[in-house]
Amino acid sequence: MLVLGQKPKQKIFYSYSWNFPTVLTSQSKLGILIDETLVPITVMSEGVSNGIDGQYAEMFTKIEIASNTFMEQLDIRSFEIVPIEQAEIRLNIIPKPGLFKIYAEEFNSGTPTSPIKAFSGNIQYSYGVEIKIENAENEIVFEKKITKKSNLLKIERYNKALIPSANQALSLAKQAFLSSPTNYVQSGNGEFKTMLYDDVIEEIHQALDVRYEREKFYLYSFNKKKGFELEGIAASIEELEVINDWKESEDYEQKLREILLPKIEFWTQESAKYNPQDKKGKKVYWGLMANISGAYYALGEFQKALDIYEKLSVVSYRNDYLYLKEFPEDKSINKKNYIAKDQNFYKNYKKIDFRGNHNPDFIAYVDRNENGEKIEKQQKTTEELEIINKKIKVISQIITLDYYFKLLAGSIQKFTDENKEGVGFVEKDAFYVELINRVFEETEKLKVTDISFYDMDEKILVTETIEALVERAEPLQRELAIEDAAADLSTKNTFELLDMLIVSVSKNIDTETQLVAILEKNIPLLTKKIFRLYPDGVARLCYMEMLVDELTTGGKLTYADNTKLYKHVFKEFKRTYTSLSSYKQSLTRYLHHSDEYKLDKFLKVYASMYFEDVENINTKFKNSHDEKRVLDILNLFIK
Repeated sequence: MLVLGQKPKQKIFYSYSWNFPTVLTSQSKLGILIDETLVPITVMSEGVSNGIDGQYAEMFTKIEIASNTFMEQLDIRSFEIVPIEQAEIRLNIIPKPGLFKIYAEEFNSGTPTSPIKAFSGNIQYSYGVEIKIENAENEIVFEKKITKKSNLLKIERYNKALIPSANQALSLAKQAFLSSPTNYVQSGNGEFKTMLYDDVIEEIHQALDVRYEREKFYLYSFNKKKGFELEGIAASIEELEVINDWKESEDYEQKLREILLPKIEFWTQESAKYNPQDKKGKKVYWGLMANISGAYYALGEFQKALDIYEKLSVVSYRNDYLYLKEFPEDKSINKKNYIAKDQNFYKNYKKIDFRGNHNPDFIAYVDRNENGEKIEKQQKTTEELEIINKKIKVISQIITLDYYFKLLAGSIQKFTDENKEGVGFVEKDAFYVELINRVFEETEKLKVTDISFYDMDEKILVTETIEALVERAEPLQRELAIEDAAADLSTKNTFELLDMLIVSVSKNIDTETQLVAILEKNIPLLTKKIFRLYPDGVARLCYMEMLVDELTTGGKLTYADNTKLYKHVFKEFKRTYTSLSSYKQSLTRYLHHSDEYKLDKFLKVYASMYFEDVENINTKFKNSHDEKRVLDILNLFIK
C-alpha cells in the first residue's frame, strides 16, 4: 500500500567538498596589505549631513585588524603568504567611511484590530570595507564592497510612556547621540570584528582559495509508518546520519561514495513508483529526486546534480527551491574555469596546502596622507635589523650588569645593619661571592664589546657608560682578586673575604657615588635613542630575564641549597612581573596593534613562572633563561 500526499521533510547533512575560487591564477605567493587610513564618519539626521542642530563635531574612524587573529582565521590553503614586496598577487583591505543615521520610525504598539500609533528614535551605524585583489601587473582581478549596519539604539518610551510624535522621538535620539558620540563610534566599530571574521574572510576564501570544507547539503524524508513503503525511504535517510560525524581524512571521499551510491540507486528505483504529474505522488517523487541531486552534489558530481534538477523542473512542486540548481551550477562553473586556467596546477590542487604555516608578520599595513597617497609603515632592511639587534644586545648587557651592582649594593647594606637579627650573610655568602664573580664576567664581556656600529653620539654615550661600569668593578678586582681567591678559600675564609670586600667598597663610596650618577644619567639617554618605550620599561624587561637566569639556570641559585635566598629572589621576580603587568597598557601604547600578540606571547613565559609554587621553579623551569627572548621583546619597541 502506498501512502501518498505526504510532504517531504528537509533534513540537513554535512559533508566535505572542494570549493574552487572565482579568481583564476596559477601564482602561489600572496601579499596582504591592510589600509589603516582614518576615514570620516558622517551623521545624517532628517537628511541633513554633518549637522545635528549645529552641534555636531566631525569624527573619524579606522579599521584595526590584528595580524595574528586575521591570519588564524584566514589560514588560506592555496597560497603562501609572503612579504608584500615578494607577492605575485596582492590582497588589499580598504576601509570605507562610516555613517550614523538618526531617524524616527513609526510602529504599532497595539493589536491589528486596535492599533496604537507610536514612534521610536533610532541610531544606526553603517560601516564597511572594500576588498581588492591585484595581480603582478597591478590589474584589479577582484573587487567587492562589504557593508554592515548596526542598530545601536532604539528608544520607544519616554518617562515610561509611548512616544506620540516623530519629532519627539527624533529629538530623543539626537540627545542620546550628542551625549556621547565617541562611545557610539566605539560601539559601532566594535562590531567590525564580527563582520571581519565572517563576511570578509568568507569573501577572500571564495575569491582566492581552493578549500576542502565542511558544508551543508539537504536530503528529504517522510514520516515512517509501519508496513508502508515510505518506511524504506525514511530508513535510508536515517542510515546516512553517520555522515555528519565523519572527520576529514584521506579516505573520506571513498567512504562517502560507498555510502551514497547505493542510496542513489535505491532512490532511483523508488522514484519509478511515483507519477510526477500526479497531485499526490509528485511530492514523493520530488523528494526522492531532490535526494539524488543532493547526493551527487555532496559527491562533487555537479553535472549529474544539474541533470536531476532538469527532471524536477517539469514537476509543478516547490519550484522556488532554486538551490538545487544554483549550488551545483556555481561550483560546476568555478571548477571548469579553474581547470581550464591551468591544467598542471589543477592536477596538484589536492596536494597544495599552506595552512598552518603562515607568518602574521608578513601582513603589511599602510596609512595615507591628505592627498590619498600611500604612506607605508617603514620596514627595516636586513642590514638595519642586524645593527639594531647588536645595539639592543649591548644595552641589555649594560642594564643587566647595572642591576647586578644594585643587587650587590643592597646585600652589603643589609650585612652592615648589625642591629637587625638574622640579617647577615650566614646563609647567603656563597651566592654573593658567585654574584661578584658574575659581575666580573659581565664586565670583561663589556670591555671587549664591539661598538663600532653605533652612531658617533651614541658611541660616546656607550663608551662612557661601559667605562663607568668597568670602574665600579675595578676596586673589587684590584683589592680582592676574588675570582682566583674564592676557589681556594675555606667556607670560614669566604666569610672573611666578604668582610674585607665590604670594607673595600666602603672606602670607595665617593667614587661609587659619582659612577652611579653617570649611569643613572646615561642609561636612560641611551635607551631613549633606540627605543620608543620609556627607559624604566626597558630596564624592567632586562631585569626580568636576569632573574629568570638566577632562578632556573643550572649551576646557579637553587631552592634546595639556599631556600631563604631563593625565596627572596623569586619574590623579586614576582614583584617585577607584577609591575610589568600593571604597565601593560603603557607598554602597548608604544606598539602597533599587530605586535601586541607577540608581547603577550613573550610575557606568558614569565606568567607561567609567576603562578608556580616557588619550590617547583628549579625543576619545572630548568634552564628557561633565554637571552634572545628579551632581545625579541625589546625589538618590538625600536624606533
